[in-house]
Amino acid sequence: MHQVRRPVFGLRSFLSVLAIVALSVLSAPTSAQTYCNGGFETFTAGTQAITGGNRAAPGSGSASCPGGFGWSVTNGFNQTLGWGDSTAVITTGLSTSFGYNGSTYSLMSITAASKNGGNFLAVEDPSGTASISQTVSGLIVNQTYTVAFEQAGGIWNGGTGPSTDFWKVSFGGTTQNSPTVTAPLATGFSGWSSVQMQFVATAASMVLAFTASSNPVGQPPFALLDGISVTQQVPEPVSSALFLSGLAGLAALRRLARKRT
Repeated sequence: MHQVRRPVFGLRSFLSVLAIVALSVLSAPTSAQTYCNGGFETFTAGTQAITGGNRAAPGSGSASCPGGFGWSVTNGFNQTLGWGDSTAVITTGLSTSFGYNGSTYSLMSITAASKNGGNFLAVEDPSGTASISQTVSGLIVNQTYTVAFEQAGGIWNGGTGPSTDFWKVSFGGTTQNSPTVTAPLATGFSGWSSVQMQFVATAASMVLAFTASSNPVGQPPFALLDGISVTQQVPEPVSSALFLSGLAGLAALRRLARKRT
């Protein structure tokens, strides 16, 4: 009797489609995000000079960064200076003392460096309006990007209580809040912690902004920031391995089906 070979539920076509999908997943395009001075290392604050009010000698930055600093700033911070009315780039070679309205203040001791090390940004703004921002380019629409950074909280010497700080992070039209950190009065420093946030690109270029939120008014509290990075999220190795294992299993079923026919 003539034996009719029946198709095994279109297995060959199914495997071909899965192979194409696997190739597209494992070779997903990556993009080179363009941003400047994510660790504040390309900017060196000037030597402090109080001449009534808040003043500082001009600092220096990288020629590859717009304005030498790379970030647009608000609320009194001048990107060509090391200090501003409520914002400062702290460097390893500059004292944390700060001149404001003819008086000298100092940040309580920062007892540990962030994972990024070196310079970091300090922002005091209980009103939640002091921010830094810049346009990040080279994005792929609908791709997920991870914005990572180090954060901490600090207090000026003379503070009368603990402070709480967090960052409002905006990328494109989406805003997320980082976890709140507390700087106890006894030490004036919360310690550094790592933060990661996911955003979906809606355009090839989007504005990335960090806005400090600190409480209570009058301490004054400072939100600290360092090690900013933007990376495209790629498939996790475990997920890719499981996907490939599934393909191998389907291939084995195909061979078994051939033997039975």
